[in-house]
Formats: sequence, structure tokens, C-alpha cells
Amino acid sequence: MSLLKCPDCGTEVSDKAFTCPKCGRILKKAKRTIFGKIVLLTFWLYELLTISIMFSGSFADLFWGVILWFVGTLFLGILALLTKPSK
Repeated sequence: MSLLKCPDCGTEVSDKAFTCPKCGRILKKAKRTIFGKIVLLTFWLYELLTISIMFSGSFADLFWGVILWFVGTLFLGILALLTKPSK
């Protein structure tokens, strides 16, 4: 672990710190894990797929298509929120 100087206030800060403890400047951003990236990609692909299927008329009943879209979006959306980057 090494110490870096904050560009704003000059305070020595750990290279693992996300923000400067003195001035609050963001030193580096938290990154999403590989699992989080896969969940997010799955979420967007599911959105595109279900919406395109609903508008193409392939669903026998639009009501069940909307229900399927809502449940899948809710499930994948919660997973995407739970895997968002944190400090």
C-alpha cells in the first residue's frame, strides 16, 4: 500500500482510497464486477428481446406478454441493483 497526494488539497491518501478524507474529491471510481456486468447485459438483452417480441405479435395474448416482461424486468432489475459497484 502506497500513499498518493490528493490533486486538490495535497493530503497524503492511500492508493486504495476512493475519496480524499479531507476534501472529499473522488480519486477513483468503483467498478462493477464481472458477475455484475453479466447481469446488466442480461437485463438489457431481456428488455430488447421481450419488447421486440411483444411488438411483433408473436405473443398469443398481449396481457401475458406484459406480465412476463414485468416479472422478468423486476427480477433482473433487482439483480442489477444488487450487483452495482460499491466502495
